[in-house]
Amino acid sequence: MMDSFLGNPFVELVPVTFTTADRFGRIAAALKAKGQPLPSNDIWIAAHTLETGADLLSYDSHFNVIEGLPWVPLANP
Repeated sequence: MMDSFLGNPFVELVPVTFTTADRFGRIAAALKAKGQPLPSNDIWIAAHTLETGADLLSYDSHFNVIEGLPWVPLANP
């Protein structure tokens, strides 16, 4: 199933880079300072979104606390 998903021409595997890790640390520190921690996996997702210049489509409203994140809230089905 994963091979099929990754074989889709609209899916791109984005590697973790030093830039991703730097963004992760900055986001995590900012959220901690505001007293609004998020799950680590979501911080990685946000870091990749910022690094790639993509828009993040998500049902998770907690992404709204990350400054500068191009988050597009989706309505729950």
